[in-house]
Amino acid sequence: MIINGGTIIQYAKPNEILSTPQDSFVTNFILRQLEIKQNNILALFGEAAGDAVIKIFLYIVN
Repeated sequence: MIINGGTIIQYAKPNEILSTPQDSFVTNFILRQLEIKQNNILALFGEAAGDAVIKIFLYIVN
């Protein structure tokens, strides 16, 4: 479930939200979350692990 300002923007299973975001808010939310995770992984494990996060995300949405 994605909420913006107290309003439910999209309610679906996570893989459905990732593969078919309802609008630009949901898309940007997903991308921000991915960026945060990637930065955390980069800080902990280095660049190769950060690249793996992107590949996994692209696999999920395709």
